[in-house]
Amino acid sequence: MFDRMEKLPVRYFDTGANLGGAGGFNWGIRRAVEDGYDYVWVMDDDCLVHDDSLFELVVAAEALDYDFGYLSSVARWTDGTLCRFNVQRHPFTRDVRDQTLPLQPCSIASFVSLFFPASVVLELGLPIKDFFVWSDDWEFTRRISRVHPCYIVGGSVVTHASAANKKGTIVDCDPQRIDRYKLIYRNDVYWYRREGLRGWSFLAARLLFHLGKVAALSPGDKVKKMKVIVQSNLDGLGFDPPIERVDPDAVRPIWE
Repeated sequence: MFDRMEKLPVRYFDTGANLGGAGGFNWGIRRAVEDGYDYVWVMDDDCLVHDDSLFELVVAAEALDYDFGYLSSVARWTDGTLCRFNVQRHPFTRDVRDQTLPLQPCSIASFVSLFFPASVVLELGLPIKDFFVWSDDWEFTRRISRVHPCYIVGGSVVTHASAANKKGTIVDCDPQRIDRYKLIYRNDVYWYRREGLRGWSFLAARLLFHLGKVAALSPGDKVKKMKVIVQSNLDGLGFDPPIERVDPDAVRPIWE
């Protein structure tokens, strides 16, 4: 399956611009598909792969007869515990806590070791670069899982060497980073609203929960944080970024 890829050198690209995480994944995935690769494996720059991380993904792909939308690795932090920022969901509102199963369904996953066919990108489009940061991976993986079966591969493990093993929240964030949370709320409204009544119900409940947490637990800037939450949710109602596609005619295998 990978004979052609093993003979190719590693290639490094510098886009020369700050595209944000979403723009970077958009650019890289587009390039991989246009270069004619059959499969794409993406990860963050602080993701440390193990000797068998890719091998286990390939074994799972073969066992599934290549009938899948994506395969997601188990992401552990540097101390071996599950990386809280990369816990997959199934269904889309529930964290998958048991990561020991060899293969289990997945609705939403992060870009920390995600393996998928190029054909899925040609069919459903690229990650949305206008997200800039946050939730681009959740939107992309949910877009795929609504059409194709997707899985967590328990035998494929990577280490996410992030600074801390916790989810960043607006409740206790650095005052200088408060405005950055505008993006996560706006982006989440965009993709949750596509889930119909369940998505809207989740958004409403989360809005009230986050406002309550800020009011009760935030050490400072409570009014500003609450304004960011409310305004960003409102911004998400009108946020409708395009989903870019890869032109099949632009695919030119680099080994030809």
